[in-house]
Amino acid sequence: MLLLVILKGQVTVMMMIVPGEDSSSEQNSGENPEKDGLAQIAPDLTVTQFIKVFPRVLLRTLRHPIFLLVVLSQVCMSSMVAGMATFLPKFLERQFSITASYANLLIGCLTIPLAIVGIVVGGILVKRLRLGPMRCGTLCLLGTLSGLLFSLPLFFMGCSTHQIAGIYHQPDAQPGLELFPGCMEPCSCPSDDFNPVCDTSTGVEYLTPCHAGCTRVVQEAPDKRQVFYANCSCVAGGGPVPAGSCDSTCSHLVLPFMILVSLGAALASVTHTPSFMLILRGVKKEDKTLAVGIQFMLQRVLGKEPAGDH
Repeated sequence: MLLLVILKGQVTVMMMIVPGEDSSSEQNSGENPEKDGLAQIAPDLTVTQFIKVFPRVLLRTLRHPIFLLVVLSQVCMSSMVAGMATFLPKFLERQFSITASYANLLIGCLTIPLAIVGIVVGGILVKRLRLGPMRCGTLCLLGTLSGLLFSLPLFFMGCSTHQIAGIYHQPDAQPGLELFPGCMEPCSCPSDDFNPVCDTSTGVEYLTPCHAGCTRVVQEAPDKRQVFYANCSCVAGGGPVPAGSCDSTCSHLVLPFMILVSLGAALASVTHTPSFMLILRGVKKEDKTLAVGIQFMLQRVLGKEPAGDH
């Protein structure tokens, strides 16, 4: 209770202490260290004390619903990125019959730069629009759904499976593609070798020149680097057949495929900064460092490692 007393032109402020107010103020001041928790005592913790309090803080962080949902979504995203980084070059090489160098060139020139642009755009949107936790969550949802929409056409862009003699057989394919064609029985071909040759006239691929019944090697290419096999008893006309797998019938789709992949990656990358801000703003001040550490640990253990990023 404040009293203003005017004495000789001076203002004197006097505080009258009420018994009830004193006890409540002392109680509130006593509750502050307990309310702040680890933030008050963290600088003075020894290693033993930290080990004792760590399980309680860890459990409190893992039970936070916003933190748990955001981290699980990031785990799914990390799994997708790790799988693409590991297997996408090989998929492009086999599906569209392009070289490994060209596949990696497309990924390095299209997908990675657009993903970086997406991360930067997400950070700019958070800063310029001053997005709060609710709007950050909305931005993450919109970015993820947009990336999913751009990825849906990828399921319908591709080629039919190559016809491989003894491996894949279509009902309407030419006769003689059974598991052990009679034309190769005298050759005693090993079943664990893989050195494919392609019958360009029929589009049939053989595991080895032996499986095609070839008995002679010729080099008829102008650059002398392409190897051909002749006298092939399983090939119409006896050859020659070139070494290597058969070319894809949809090589022209590789650029549209990579453009859709890159756009989907860019839109999904927009969620990187907002999701990180959700974690920092969702947990308590004293738990932020631990929350970030748990986030990266779960991303690697549950996301990247199972997906093949070694």
